[in-house]
Amino acid sequence: MAIERARTGLGAERTDGAQGAFLYCDYWASVLGLRGIVREAAVRSGRIDPPLFRACLDRPETRLPGLRYYVLTLLAGPALIPYRVLQHARSKLRLHLPAEDEAAEMLAPCALAIESQDDGGVRVRHGSDVMARDLFDPQRAEVIFSLVYPTYKLLFSALAAIALTLGAQWALHTGLVPHGLEATVRFAHYPLVVLLSWLVFRDGITAVVAPLPVYVVVGGLKAVGELTSPRPELFLVALLAVAVAYFLVDGFLVPKGLAPALYYYCADPSDDAHPYEPGQAPAWLAGRSYWVWRFTYCTAAELNKFWERDWERVEVWVHADGPQAGEIEWLVFDFHYRELWVPKDRLVSARRQKAQTAAVAQARDEGGALLWTVETDMNIVFHSPEVRSIHVMPVDRGWRPARLRQLLASLRVEEQRDRPHDYRDGVRRLRAVGHDVVADIPEHFRGYALRQLLTTPWRYWRYARGANTALRPYLYSRRDSTEPLPATEPDLQLKSPRQPEA
Repeated sequence: MAIERARTGLGAERTDGAQGAFLYCDYWASVLGLRGIVREAAVRSGRIDPPLFRACLDRPETRLPGLRYYVLTLLAGPALIPYRVLQHARSKLRLHLPAEDEAAEMLAPCALAIESQDDGGVRVRHGSDVMARDLFDPQRAEVIFSLVYPTYKLLFSALAAIALTLGAQWALHTGLVPHGLEATVRFAHYPLVVLLSWLVFRDGITAVVAPLPVYVVVGGLKAVGELTSPRPELFLVALLAVAVAYFLVDGFLVPKGLAPALYYYCADPSDDAHPYEPGQAPAWLAGRSYWVWRFTYCTAAELNKFWERDWERVEVWVHADGPQAGEIEWLVFDFHYRELWVPKDRLVSARRQKAQTAAVAQARDEGGALLWTVETDMNIVFHSPEVRSIHVMPVDRGWRPARLRQLLASLRVEEQRDRPHDYRDGVRRLRAVGHDVVADIPEHFRGYALRQLLTTPWRYWRYARGANTALRPYLYSRRDSTEPLPATEPDLQLKSPRQPEA
């Protein structure tokens, strides 16, 4: 069953149908082929196919545009604003991507049917087997993953730098600026652009790097004396070159979101729909059934490894039954092959949390629908997502003003960051007993990575040692076996509220 998604506009249009629903499959088990994680009975029954899920859902190579797309877009839209207009128009069309039909056909045997019940709930069926009943309809609590900030902040910085550069050029040619201040006027507004970008987006790396191509061109033209001669056509050519440079950065370093996948997750280990082997499931889930929206996004290249794509995922776990049906409980992020579980109440204020709980309860009681919007940001160097805001938006009426209010509200990040020193002693204790949780990270980046890890407000994690090391024996390890470790290792839960914090 393909879930039809609402048209939300203002940077969060969704024109495709979501993939799914499917029985939940562990992300890293499908991507890395980890054994001992996914229940073998679910694989044998055809409900889960980890290699197939990797190819079509988790790392969907078959759904990405090829090189021809980037070349044609570069030729057709070599200017900043026309390029974005072209992208926006393309998003309104349903372009056929290579092997898309084949992927849908291969996934069909694993798909779950979501069928309406007379009482307003839904049941989940795989083939002739009914796997669950009396669930909250996922279309009544749909989730949108918005990439407005990483998509448009580069454009914002570029346009601000170009506008101020043109203003400075005009001032120089009209004689309003003394000759001795020419160099100052040409470059003095760079800190202003950086400050303005930082105040709006709170991303220091992008604020510093994004306007630089404009000032490199200005400096180059000054070096050859073109800015002091009345030849505006050369200046326009230089701006066109800047636009091409920004296109390349946008095309290869700015993340692009893909169609999400919807999963059904049963947390009861005694149920046939439970997807994990004993000891591998997240034990901290409060509910029994969940709708999980998995959002995968990628960049065409990494800054330090330009020949590789960089894939990231975010999961939003929504209660599918019980008194909290329709409410988000957890958001899951990746961090160096680790799976971080962040409770929603750490990402929104207490006031907003209370209002959202009331809105969900009203929709649940009155049979209405709501739309969760997760506004996300990331910089162009490190693509780890940062949640700026989580909102509930009306579906049938007034969504444009609501979406605009969301974007304005998301300028203030409500995330409650943790203090690293609260957990430093816990890290030292783990290292003392032979559990270095950052041993797989290159040594020169461990300090930075550890600080980022400890400030992120997660409360539980899976694959604490890194999923890419789960099956790798170490020469000096204290482990007596090379069998896969439990993904949830209780002894390594640094931030678990059930354990005293350092």
